[in-house]
Amino acid sequence: MENNPQTTEVNKGDSFWMNALYAGVIVGIVLIIYNLILYMTDLIYKPIGFIGFLQFAILILGIVWATINYRNQKLGGYISYGKSLGYGVIISVFSGIVVGLFMFILYEFIDPDLTSKSIKALEEKLLNQGMDAEQVRVMAQAQEKFRTPILTFVFTIIGFAFWGTILTLISSAFTKKDKPIFQ
Repeated sequence: MENNPQTTEVNKGDSFWMNALYAGVIVGIVLIIYNLILYMTDLIYKPIGFIGFLQFAILILGIVWATINYRNQKLGGYISYGKSLGYGVIISVFSGIVVGLFMFILYEFIDPDLTSKSIKALEEKLLNQGMDAEQVRVMAQAQEKFRTPILTFVFTIIGFAFWGTILTLISSAFTKKDKPIFQ
């Protein structure tokens, strides 16, 4: 058997999980910077809209960047759809953990009043949309129960896993690159 340098290089690479962890932490740090900018400009508790879209854009760009790098640097330029999908989902979960920890620290220690500020912003939005004041009060009370720092942490991870899976289902069609059958 002849020794293929490309195959040897692939086998010397770090593990799937370590690469996904590294990529997830990088994407998470970028998202923390984005959320810090939102926090410092008082936009963190505003309605989703364009602000939420940017977070999805950062996540999908991070997943695509990391998957292409992993494919080209560790797998010899080839990755299956399934492995690309799995890699992207794992990156999303690790990113969710990093961002979730940041959000927990933000809501628990840095600005404990952030929950009440975000609920007040929601109340104003709903009242401006013409919703009845009593309905708004009931919704605000329900929000208070679910907007604890620990639940924010948990829901951030779940949200990143869910949306990361959806986004990666699409992006994996573009990042996959199968080995030629005859090589």
